[in-house]
Amino acid sequence: MSIVDKAKDIYELVKKDATIELQERLMEFREEAVSLQEENLKLRERIQELEEQASGRDEILFDGEVYWRKRSDGNGDGNKEGPFCQKCYDTEGKLVRLQDAKRLVASRDWLCVVCKTAYGQFH
Repeated sequence: MSIVDKAKDIYELVKKDATIELQERLMEFREEAVSLQEENLKLRERIQELEEQASGRDEILFDGEVYWRKRSDGNGDGNKEGPFCQKCYDTEGKLVRLQDAKRLVASRDWLCVVCKTAYGQFH
């Protein structure tokens, strides 16, 4: 039974002055209304999260090996920030800043501390 049908049912019971049955229907109606409010809130939060992710994707650049984020310092010159791990971003959607790994990984300059992927030198 939909929430609209329940509201109509409650109205009919009020007209008949069926108090016990009316109270039961009101409780069912209230529970469903609360459930719908909770679901609505969760969906709104998810929409906001997805919109934030989508807007951030316009700022991400891939150079063939790693990701960079466009950064404007107010002058609109579009400096880039990073580098960020390609594997973590592609699989998890997370921007994980690469760390200087010259001392840790032979022949590699950058290391992702999350997935342990090593990358070469960037220019």
